[in-house]
Amino acid sequence: MSFLQHARIRTKILSLIIPLCLVGIGGDILIAKNYSSSGETYTDFISNETSAEINMAIASQRLVAVVYDAYQAFAYDAATNGFKVAQDDYQQSTKRFFELINDSRGLLPSEASSFAAFETDAKEVFSITDKAIEAGAANRDTEAKQLLAQAD
Repeated sequence: MSFLQHARIRTKILSLIIPLCLVGIGGDILIAKNYSSSGETYTDFISNETSAEINMAIASQRLVAVVYDAYQAFAYDAATNGFKVAQDDYQQSTKRFFELINDSRGLLPSEASSFAAFETDAKEVFSITDKAIEAGAANRDTEAKQLLAQAD
């Protein structure tokens, strides 16, 4: 207490104001860091969600392309080059579909159950179109038509 008794009034006032200013500055720094990290978290979430949405839109398009490729394979005789091209397109579309689903699952793990349900439904369609392509390759056109109608 002897310091405050012998100090001038200016020193006494500064000894009270300086610690308060330091606490205020520290609080401002803490708030700025929290604001910055929450901004980064929000930006990451938005960019991941947008990427996942785009991936899912492309995956939906690939699902439609798979059925189209199966129809295209059905339209060609199994011995022609057109059949081979359609079959290759079918395999590429199927492969790309699963890549997109897996990428989306990694971007939005909270929606993994939705992606899994979509993937399960798509696997059923792929199973049917696989059988349709096999039937078309064996020139069993009636069976292939029925399977493709079921896939639609």
